[in-house]
Amino acid sequence: MRNLYLTDCTDDELEKTFYTFSKPNVVEMINKYGDIEKPVALGIRMLKEVPEFRAMAASTTWALLKG
Repeated sequence: MRNLYLTDCTDDELEKTFYTFSKPNVVEMINKYGDIEKPVALGIRMLKEVPEFRAMAASTTWALLKG
């Protein structure tokens, strides 16, 4: 899914993504709740607590659906 999202991103969108993921509260959340074996829990938490992540998730879902 990462590749689908990144393939369709403009440079500005990619910059916003890096900015979002570098915010201290997001880094703390990833460090605290991130688990490579169980990524869904972190994803759901980020959808609830990080508004910018919602747009990223929607873009990734759209890229997945259109193939």
